[in-house]
Amino acid sequence: MQKIQGTIGFTIPVQTLTSSNEVKLTPTEVMAWQKRLPSDLGQSAKKIYHATCDCNKVKLAPKDRFEILELLNTSVQQICPSLNKHYANQTNALTTQQLTIAHLAETLHEQMADGYKLVVEQSVNTPDSLTPLDLNILPIALHKIIQHFTQMILISYELYSTPRTGVW
Repeated sequence: MQKIQGTIGFTIPVQTLTSSNEVKLTPTEVMAWQKRLPSDLGQSAKKIYHATCDCNKVKLAPKDRFEILELLNTSVQQICPSLNKHYANQTNALTTQQLTIAHLAETLHEQMADGYKLVVEQSVNTPDSLTPLDLNILPIALHKIIQHFTQMILISYELYSTPRTGVW
């Protein structure tokens, strides 16, 4: 995914898509899409990954992106602990499949952090787009960025590896 340096210093994805291939990016459509997610952990994780990637690549208003990310965040927070069971606290060296699962969990958190960084960047660059009531999303978005970066670092430590460049 191509990234650029935002005006306030965040590294953010470039928005190149006009629409998502996975789900129509409106809060009501995302909520309905979540209810239709398969019960299989791997399939659901991949669908959520594609939805978060698409959300970061499509141009959206900061408030709409924030609402969609909040909905996707609940799915990520439910999926990642289940993925964690496949690679954390293992007594033997991790298999290729276990490493792939760990990298998927890490990438989900990275995509979520990128989405929240987009919310902050766009909100700061277009202050007219947010009403005073909507300004409450900025501290929440910043908190979510820190939360997802922390999870990325935790996964790296669980794998005894160095965290990805640019996490902090």
